[in-house]
Amino acid sequence: MQSKQNEGGWLACLELPCQLRRKTALKLTASACLFMLWCMLLFNRSNNLALLGEIRQGGEQAQDTPGRTLPVQPLYHNYSQHEVQTLSGTQAKQSRTGLADDFRACLPRPIKPQNQSIFLDGFFTFDDKLTVKSCISTCSIKKFPLAALGAGTECHCGAFSPEYRMQKVLPFGDCNIPCGGDVKYYCGGDGAVSLYQTAAEDTRCNGKIIMKPVGTLPLVALASFPGSGNTWVRYLIERATGIYTGSIYNDKDLFNKGFKGELKDWRKGTTIAVKTHNPDPKRISEYKAVILIIRNPYNAIIAEHNRQFGGGHVGVAPESKRKGKAWTRFVKELSARWKLVANNYINSQQMLHIVYYEDLQTNLYENLKMMVKFLNVPVNEDRLLCVLSNPVGKCRRSKKPTSSSTFDPFTEEMKEMINLNIKHVSMTLESRNYTGLPKDYSHRT
Repeated sequence: MQSKQNEGGWLACLELPCQLRRKTALKLTASACLFMLWCMLLFNRSNNLALLGEIRQGGEQAQDTPGRTLPVQPLYHNYSQHEVQTLSGTQAKQSRTGLADDFRACLPRPIKPQNQSIFLDGFFTFDDKLTVKSCISTCSIKKFPLAALGAGTECHCGAFSPEYRMQKVLPFGDCNIPCGGDVKYYCGGDGAVSLYQTAAEDTRCNGKIIMKPVGTLPLVALASFPGSGNTWVRYLIERATGIYTGSIYNDKDLFNKGFKGELKDWRKGTTIAVKTHNPDPKRISEYKAVILIIRNPYNAIIAEHNRQFGGGHVGVAPESKRKGKAWTRFVKELSARWKLVANNYINSQQMLHIVYYEDLQTNLYENLKMMVKFLNVPVNEDRLLCVLSNPVGKCRRSKKPTSSSTFDPFTEEMKEMINLNIKHVSMTLESRNYTGLPKDYSHRT
């Protein structure tokens, strides 16, 4: 077990008042110490963002997270007809209209005959009056989880295969051919297809999830700060491995949503991983290994606020609750806890696998495959492809905005505080020979 890391360097100045009580301490006067502290705070306030960028020029990619080499595009987008949203990563500040709800990505069109589906064992139809809605409906009726629209008139239905599984994602702008039946939306592009999710499920990983006999599995923590996608990752792991996950919380709502390991005794070794947000080192020491999920703290704090004040795992809190003293106190407390959870798990566990929430969104296949290997479970290609075809379960919070407000709930003081915590966690990662946190964690994405 690794001992606690020394928070040396510039952070050590914050401990000088206590050190002055030591007879062997440096002979600094109280006024000199206060002056140094004042200079440090002033320096941090004006240069915090620059300092963050100096962390190993960092973390453009996380440890073992190949997803950061791909364009950053979320798994789903919910766009209304006239809505324009700002995207992150390589799509930063680039806006697109013409995308309907459940749009997933703009993908290269495989070299296939024009009258043949791009999917293995898929379905193809041609329609001069094609719309996004009509193609999705056709594919749903035929029980295919994916609908791909091309050349303004092509509708392809199917599921991912080893040969075609989002290995490359194109910029949204490459899908720019209007749909034949509704020019307000795009149906693919020159050598590109617009990929959408349908209501149908991929059956390759349905109904085949089990609980292992008592004592069969080691205790593995699936740890995170609240609001970091823990429930979603449980869904991914269960479908990829065929084994239920557990939890220390006994959440009946999640049990009713299909997480059958939720109410089991998590210490019995019957589940593949155990959900926890508990940063207590004594509790952490009970696990043989840890998968630590880290998410941009700005987004994680908003997600946890939605859960607490918006009606649970899929609720959305009103923006009016992100103002005033209560909101300020909430951000302060949760920002500190985000740092505590990350630091304690990074410092306390030798068997540790770190996965970034954002990397799961941009390169799910490879990152999920690495998690399965870390859990010492044989990789089932069909299950991985099934998850990739249906990546979101019942605990999916709507991405539709509750209003058109551009209100930023984080004040400059809040951002300074959160960014300092980001810097601290990055330093902790580097002290354990991991790459520092991604650069885009210094702002909300």
